[in-house]
Amino acid sequence: MIKEAFLGVAFLALQHPAFPYRKAMKVFRHVKRPALAVLWSTFGNRKAGIKHYFRQVGDRPHYFQVYLMNGCAVRNGNAARGELFPRYSKADWNRALATGDKKTERAILKRVRKIRRVVDKYKTNKSTLVMCISLEDDLQARAARALVKLVRQEWPYLVCRNPNGVLPQSLEGADFLELHGGSPLVVHGVGYSLDGHDIWFQHRKPALKNYIHGAHVPIWLDKYKDQKRVVMLWAAPHQGLHTNTTHSGPPRHRKISVDRRDVFDLNRWLRRAQNK
Repeated sequence: MIKEAFLGVAFLALQHPAFPYRKAMKVFRHVKRPALAVLWSTFGNRKAGIKHYFRQVGDRPHYFQVYLMNGCAVRNGNAARGELFPRYSKADWNRALATGDKKTERAILKRVRKIRRVVDKYKTNKSTLVMCISLEDDLQARAARALVKLVRQEWPYLVCRNPNGVLPQSLEGADFLELHGGSPLVVHGVGYSLDGHDIWFQHRKPALKNYIHGAHVPIWLDKYKDQKRVVMLWAAPHQGLHTNTTHSGPPRHRKISVDRRDVFDLNRWLRRAQNK
């Protein structure tokens, strides 16, 4: 289980070829126990941002989480290049995992091994490493349990689940749940992310209808941070979302925007929360 409290940011689009990772990583300056979450392969294949993160924070306790697959794209029917089986529907995924479809299992294990090779190359003895089986999964119990078991064959670190929909839901063999949104329930969860709620920064209005005002971010952090808990902030433009729609084009073709003022504010909020 998580042994320390971590605060950070979900830069899901970190692998996008145009993601300004050097600018974005300044968000972790002087943060005692930083946390980063990345959505594997959806936005691109670049590893430079991941490498930069470990090099920047490797001398202090830090948290790195990778989402194995993109449940949002499956649910919205807009899975594209970079996804595992982009033509699979929710029903297809549940069926394939529950029945032990060999083609599906081989592809999953291949991806887990690839991620582990990258992580093992850059990790330090101060790394807490987590694989989330999917970003907002719509998996039924049997399928979720099968996926967790499959991941554990090649991933010796922590495993979490981020179920979409009504909570509470079972861990199905995972170590903990990650919950999303502006007011997640406190259930099993050790991981909390603002994912899906944009931040209304001083210099710009939110891009999504669901948002949290910048003045309330410190309050949100204080509410959900706790000993042995992970809390991450999230902002829509950092993922290439600039309008009130989920149909923002293929992730690999989105325009990613990380304003330096965003980075300044995020860093300020994280440092303040950890110093309290």
